[in-house]
Amino acid sequence: MKVAIDLSSAQAGGGVTYVRELLPRLRALPGLEVGPVLVRSALAASAGEALAGAQVVDAERRTAPTSRAWRKAVAQSRPDVIYVPTELAFWRYRQPTVLAARNAMYYPPHVAEYPRSRRVRFSARRLLAMQSVRAADAVIAVSEYARSTVAHHGLKRRQGVEVIYHGGPPERPPHTYHSDTRRFLLVSNLYRYKNLHRLLTALGRIGPGWQLRVVGKFFEPEYEQSVMSLVDGLGLRAQVSFLGHRSGDELAAEYAAAEVFVWPSYAETFGHPLLEARGHGLPLLVADAASNREIAGEAAAYFDPWDEASIERAAREAIEEPIAGASLPRAYDWDLCALQTAGVLRATAR
Repeated sequence: MKVAIDLSSAQAGGGVTYVRELLPRLRALPGLEVGPVLVRSALAASAGEALAGAQVVDAERRTAPTSRAWRKAVAQSRPDVIYVPTELAFWRYRQPTVLAARNAMYYPPHVAEYPRSRRVRFSARRLLAMQSVRAADAVIAVSEYARSTVAHHGLKRRQGVEVIYHGGPPERPPHTYHSDTRRFLLVSNLYRYKNLHRLLTALGRIGPGWQLRVVGKFFEPEYEQSVMSLVDGLGLRAQVSFLGHRSGDELAAEYAAAEVFVWPSYAETFGHPLLEARGHGLPLLVADAASNREIAGEAAAYFDPWDEASIERAAREAIEEPIAGASLPRAYDWDLCALQTAGVLRATAR
């Protein structure tokens, strides 16, 4: 079976992790050939060896599926099925199509805090996502929450939506603290819905005794400006460090030096950094929202992401006493993710 993959709407964060981990495993499965792959340049550079040897078509923009180069590549390769690992398909393919629902930001009320111009853009993407899901022959959801967003917005389907969780590193038990100053770590691409502004406001009320290191790139310039103004206004420059993008050994070193992983995002379908943090033995301090409780279960301490007082109380408790979390609710395995994904692709092709 031959699978063409349309990655034109994936560019960072979970999309990079998904490509890097899933594609090599799909290509290694017997009887399954991957290619061509439509991918944006930035993602291709980040994905590294995952795309080595594959027929890659460069996607300069989201509308690249409509390009002559991609349509020619698909026509020549004659794939049995098209896989679109996001819920945005800019082209109605003749071949059977499988979509993955993995972005909660297209759905209210997650966009309520955004400026009107941004909300209009999200509305347009939401309409496209709804059309794409309706037209797909099969849909994969990365969590039960992702599946519920499909159902909630009236996307009734003749066939069900199958949940296939991402994989993750082996879990390690959370370690104890090793310093007098609590070392919080946040690893995430930074959008408004990541809720960093409320976390900073809550931490600013606590005073000394903590540090926060933020690993990730800002993707919304206006939000970056407001966050930096907030840091200056609260006088937190000495306690908050913005490190930008980190990967490989540099990222591993940040996890190793941290004592608590904090995740304030209120609009996730699958928070992969939660699994990375537990893979490094970090206790979890997490927003009780979206899919976070589904993914982390009893392994985390939770706070109300909309209530700065709740965030402050949870942070104070994490500073004073180690978080006693249980194990994650399930094993997250990339090999199993690849096998289940291949099963959906094969069934759809048939």
